[in-house]
Amino acid sequence: RAFARSSIKNAIIPADSRICESAFEACHSLHSVGMPKAIQAIGSRAFANCKCLRKMSFPGNLARLEGQLFKSSGLTEITIPDGVLLIGPEAFSGTPISKVTFTHASMLSNIGALAFNDCKQLEEIDLPRLQTLEQYCFRESGLRQIVFRSGLLAIRHGAFYGCEFLQE
Repeated sequence: RAFARSSIKNAIIPADSRICESAFEACHSLHSVGMPKAIQAIGSRAFANCKCLRKMSFPGNLARLEGQLFKSSGLTEITIPDGVLLIGPEAFSGTPISKVTFTHASMLSNIGALAFNDCKQLEEIDLPRLQTLEQYCFRESGLRQIVFRSGLLAIRHGAFYGCEFLQE
């Protein structure tokens, strides 16, 4: 919780660093975070409740987007890099996210429980080839359209619960 609840506005993360759990949690003035090309790990809740943080990009070597990473933040768009294998539980829950982009060579295999829960602005998503959508992963989101690739093995209970606008 190095900077948690501080008034920091910008952060530049040094190369080969690790961002610990809740490191920037509730930094309501945080607008931007500069990420190095290589980062070891980003802990859960690292950017939760950062209301002014709108966009984020990650280095390609990051394997996991941990649980509650951006929960209730101001994040509106994100590009998930090739190397991410897992989006953790509640990673984007309660955000105004409207655009999620997966790179062409995405290796994502699992979207965790409640990962995009209550993301009312997220109307469409083009998922990469993945294996599992965990329970309630898009619960109460604004999804109208979703595109699946071949290879999807499991859609867990309630994955699209409350998605009243989902048509395709």
